[in-house]
Amino acid sequence: MALLVPCFVSATYGAGGITQADTLSTVLRLKQETGLVPTVHLTCVGANREEVDDFARRYWDAGVNHIVPLHDDFSTGTTDYTSRPGGYTYASDLVADLHLIADFDISVAACPEIHPAASSPEARLRTH
Repeated sequence: MALLVPCFVSATYGAGGITQADTLSTVLRLKQETGLVPTVHLTCVGANREEVDDFARRYWDAGVNHIVPLHDDFSTGTTDYTSRPGGYTYASDLVADLHLIADFDISVAACPEIHPAASSPEARLRTH
């Protein structure tokens, strides 16, 4: 991929948050062993705030400063999200806290149509 000189490469956090440690390891290898600029997904799923914030700090300390915070990244067959006790409920909360941790470059993702979990077209426009 380095031969194509991409602006960045994106690494997913893993559906359901199940591969957080593997993602961190992969991103650190990309950063250390290639000239590629890694961008990481960080989801609210599968960890409490403290654990998510710790991953963010570890990325920052390793020189990975571009994050794509996501609300959910469901495992196959899962369509509902409930935050873990002490976890993030909304990606907007994660974005706000990331700014408190470090001066990350943050990109956000959104559904161009109605999110599958929205109860109506109007509901998708509501904020919490």
